[in-house]
Amino acid sequence: MEKIETDNLLKKAFKILSCDDEHQIKEFLWNLLNEEGHIVDFAKNGEEVFQRLGKTKYDLVILDVNIPKMNGYKVSEKICKTIKNRPKILIFTGRDIEAEKLQFAYSDADAILQKGTPIDTIIKTIHKLLMEQTSPIKAKSHARSVLNSTFLSASTDINFVPKQNTNSQLNRIQDFNYCMEKISKVEKLITDKIKAYEEFIKYALTEKQNAEKKFSELKKLETGLKNAQMWLYILFVLFLIAIFVSFL
Repeated sequence: MEKIETDNLLKKAFKILSCDDEHQIKEFLWNLLNEEGHIVDFAKNGEEVFQRLGKTKYDLVILDVNIPKMNGYKVSEKICKTIKNRPKILIFTGRDIEAEKLQFAYSDADAILQKGTPIDTIIKTIHKLLMEQTSPIKAKSHARSVLNSTFLSASTDINFVPKQNTNSQLNRIQDFNYCMEKISKVEKLITDKIKAYEEFIKYALTEKQNAEKKFSELKKLETGLKNAQMWLYILFVLFLIAIFVSFL
């Protein structure tokens, strides 16, 4: 009965928006999702994703991470924060998932797959997300009975990271605290560097003022010496004139 209900739900033509700058990936998703009977649109960057979401109600958004203007994690985070009754979000990336678990957690996306994942895993993941989008209450109530049997195998795949459970949320908090501690240390280091640069600038300005003062004093001395030299020259001329007059 549950399988029949799942099959019936997935016979519906869902609207899916994808944002990926790789032509081969766009062609792959187009063929895969059209074969499933879904309507597929493509956005060229993060800004266009929001433009299309403002005009059309989508059931699923598939995001690459390396997209122009705003990376996929940021786009997902903004969708989750700003759009009520948002579509489901799948991160579909060629980057190392294990190294970016924290970014995925902060993005609030519903699932993440690595490019190169087997097609059956991709289809199962998309089916799961569309099922949850169509009947979120029912999907939650049957999360362990209807879908877990299918997706436990998918979650063991190294390329698939499911939405985090309570334990992973605790890990997420620990990771967040760890990151905040590191950020605090970096901020202190930057503050210390800024103070050191400010002290250096003050010292440089003081030295500049002292140099300007000494230069001014030297200019005055030079002017005084020139004036003294001129008077000596005048006195010497007068002396020569006096000697010349005395011989007359």
